[in-house]
Amino acid sequence: MRIQSNLWGIRSPGERRAAWMVLLGAGLALLILWSAIAGILLRSRHSAIDAERRVLERMSSVVEEQTRNFFSVVDFFLISANRILDSQPIGNPHTDPDLLSLVKTLETQSGGRIGAHILTSDGTFHDLATANKQSIGNIANRDYFGAQSLRSAGGVYIGKPEESSFTGQMVLPIFHADPDARAARNFVVVASIDTQAINTLYESGRTKPSGSIGLVRRDGILLARAPHGESFIGKSIAGGGLWKESLPKAQRGWSILPNTVIDKTSRLTAYAAMDEYPLVVIASSSMDDVLAGWRKLLWGLLVSGTVLSCMTVLGARRLISLLKALAQTRAEVEKQARHDFLTGLPNRRAFHEQLEQEIKRAHRANQSISILFIDLDLFKEINDTLGHDIGDMLLQQAARRISGYVRESDSVARLGGDEFTVILHGVTDPHGVERIAQGILKTLAEPFVLRSETAYVSASIGVALYPQDGTTSEDLIMHADQAMYAAKKEGRNRWTYFAPSMQIRAQQRMRYLNDLHTALAERQFRLVYQPIIDLRSGLARKAEALIRWHHPQRGVISPAEFIPVLEDAGMIAEVGEWVFHEAARQAAEWRRTLHPDFQISINKSPMQFKKGSASANDWMQYLAQLGLPGESMAIEITEGLLLEPGEDVTIKLRHLSDAGMQISLDDFGTGYCSLMYLKRFDIDFIKIDRSFVSALTDGPDGVALCEAIIVMAHKLGLKVVAEGIETAAQRDLLVEMNCDFGQGFLFSRPLGPDEFARLTGQSFQPA
Repeated sequence: MRIQSNLWGIRSPGERRAAWMVLLGAGLALLILWSAIAGILLRSRHSAIDAERRVLERMSSVVEEQTRNFFSVVDFFLISANRILDSQPIGNPHTDPDLLSLVKTLETQSGGRIGAHILTSDGTFHDLATANKQSIGNIANRDYFGAQSLRSAGGVYIGKPEESSFTGQMVLPIFHADPDARAARNFVVVASIDTQAINTLYESGRTKPSGSIGLVRRDGILLARAPHGESFIGKSIAGGGLWKESLPKAQRGWSILPNTVIDKTSRLTAYAAMDEYPLVVIASSSMDDVLAGWRKLLWGLLVSGTVLSCMTVLGARRLISLLKALAQTRAEVEKQARHDFLTGLPNRRAFHEQLEQEIKRAHRANQSISILFIDLDLFKEINDTLGHDIGDMLLQQAARRISGYVRESDSVARLGGDEFTVILHGVTDPHGVERIAQGILKTLAEPFVLRSETAYVSASIGVALYPQDGTTSEDLIMHADQAMYAAKKEGRNRWTYFAPSMQIRAQQRMRYLNDLHTALAERQFRLVYQPIIDLRSGLARKAEALIRWHHPQRGVISPAEFIPVLEDAGMIAEVGEWVFHEAARQAAEWRRTLHPDFQISINKSPMQFKKGSASANDWMQYLAQLGLPGESMAIEITEGLLLEPGEDVTIKLRHLSDAGMQISLDDFGTGYCSLMYLKRFDIDFIKIDRSFVSALTDGPDGVALCEAIIVMAHKLGLKVVAEGIETAAQRDLLVEMNCDFGQGFLFSRPLGPDEFARLTGQSFQPA
């Protein structure tokens, strides 16, 4: 105790107690300080890893889809080529026109990156892409030569990367084993993919210098990698933790690998194993890059914590400095809460506050305010094709361009996503507003140089004025937003003032929504039926049911106007159920009175595949009550439904097909559906979009496109319906192409049930 008294200079018990309180307070402060630092570091590290994980998972999903589409082209070619070999006796595959046409299509689609070869039963190898009939080698000792005879297994077999004896480049040999082949083949088609093409594709998808994207066989053989793919192709990574621990547990996910097989570094890795092909897509970033920002934070906090600890020990005078530092930290946090972290511009909260202040100031001074609502056109495509990092760079440059064009007295903010706003102070002259809006459009239309990429975007701008277009911040922003959407509908890359008619249209949409709530109960919906004609016989044994809304005040309203409102409001499922029941009742009547095999098709919205909508069992029970089989109804879906189907869509489509209902793919050719989906989802019909049919008489290109679709569909065992036939010339061309069915005004417009029944007994062959 004497030592403590000497140390603190404490003489009385009360002073010693006060000293102990100071000591305990200092110790408690240090405990709290370092606990807070530890908590911040743990959360920050987790956030850094989690943010990069989301980026890598998105990247792996995008690359997985790109790879799936790439290999589906090859798979489709192999299936089609081998079916040609099976379908007819071929003396020399080099002279078969169907096979050579298919090879030419493959070369055109792949830009020469995919080769096609003929493999004989003894292993002799021929190049199919040229007229050279001589052998270019024998591959009987290759692993996939043995695999080609294992037809009982079926599916795609991808060999190890090897040097092509023909081109000298590293290639991936691919063979499609067909268990349904009728007999052993004398010739088998094998494809080879230039691995450099895949490396180049993956190189464009990397987002970090140390990032990598790889494609690996399920047995661990590396098929492609960016970067340095040529150095690692063919190596096995099956000994790594990803193959031993992660893949056996889940088909997709992520993991932190402390010592990767390829470069012996610690990496954050996302992977996605494909269901259709024995492939795994891997996207990774080195942990050094992932935690680079966190390490800076670590050293900063350690230094700060040490300094603060010294300040605490030195005494109360240092407490003032600490309080000042905390005040500065709070100010910085408040600043971050009011500013967009990506662009540094004021955020939505700060913009609303500033606009309200400007409205009050303008009201007192009897002045005007101009609000510009700016939205970048087609920005989503930049994110989807070039990646979110590139998209963020574009947003930063766009923010600088907008801020650089307006005056310092004007206010620029980012509301979120690709939306920006500008408050123009004291600009009352319409020409001044127009000049600024046009200038912003011009500066945003200039090319954006983003790393090694060059991107082009435009903008749509809506303008609202105070007090003409609104006296509150909510009204001004809403009206400027409506004007911006009007600019987009007019073609983008333009600006427009708010007009009361825009509000009227928004209100009309709201009225539609209100009226739709009572339309079904009050039986305002009607179904009309358009015949689907058998082009060989001219008879109608099928019809498409189309909905019409007979509004009591507004008359007949087009489905194009109210269907989007139904989908947005979540009412499409209820209306879709009514359509099914009504069409089923009509099918039962026409099977009794017109033809026992009559079939009615209905359109099913993607929203009806969500959870909570009726199941196939419910529909089949209703058909059973009417005495109808499943094939009395057909379901028409769009290509977009198949692109990201999800488990609900896959299960419901399978149940509908198992129940006997036929599935028709509507507007075929207008979306981006992979051909692989046509068989994967048991599609029965494809409907050629009316835009292709209308182009039939415009020239040979239109004829070639429709003919290619029909031939492809028939090769896959599908029937074809041509929509929008309006002339006899179009019908005759489709008949020559062996198209199965036709539909359009040439035969009949959509008809009510009674009129349809009167006309259906005759042949729909116009003079």
